[in-house]
Amino acid sequence: VYKRQLRDTSFKCQTSLPEDIIVVPVLKMAYAVYPSVESARKVLYYLDGKLEIGGVALSLDYYPLARTKTARNDVNLVQDWFCDKCVYKNFARRMKCYKCENVRNPQCKPAVSYTH
Repeated sequence: VYKRQLRDTSFKCQTSLPEDIIVVPVLKMAYAVYPSVESARKVLYYLDGKLEIGGVALSLDYYPLARTKTARNDVNLVQDWFCDKCVYKNFARRMKCYKCENVRNPQCKPAVSYTH
């Protein structure tokens, strides 16, 4: 249902479609993967940063697919990131996950917070 809602909203905003969405019910958060930051911003602005799933309003953030090449194995050290093991959102300064202690690696996705 929520994937259809994001797809329909993307059409209304005339933007690219989301490529993926991660829902973390415990944190009341949802994270959408868009091919561009501009597409994500348009949709998030339209939805006012909220996505309703099963009558529960979740805060909606996005992260870009592109990574910035750095000296540390293609890990972007200036952005917050999601652990690829437990999907916990970590601060950029952490080199391992605060929740599960998984080491940060290229499979960990960068996070960009929504503000408008």
